Amino acid sequence: MASRPELKGIADELNIDISGMTTKEMEKEIREEIDKRFNINIKVGNVGLSENLLRFMSEEFDYIFKDKKGNLVNYKGEKI
Repeated sequence: MASRPELKGIADELNIDISGMTTKEMEKEIREEIDKRFNINIKVGNVGLSENLLRFMSEEFDYIFKDKKGNLVNYKGEKI
């Protein structure tokens, strides 16, 4: 589970107002916003996305990342 400061940073990156939310509520809002933006099979570069956001998507939300050649990579871009 991501820490509260990590969730706050991710929420700021995604422009989500989290004032007054509990950690569980923050996580739910972040998941919903990630689904809206990224829950389709599209090519998305990691440029402009923080490591915390990519790690959250990968480790806590089961997103899968592939490099240009179709190899599975982790949130850091390293081959798995």
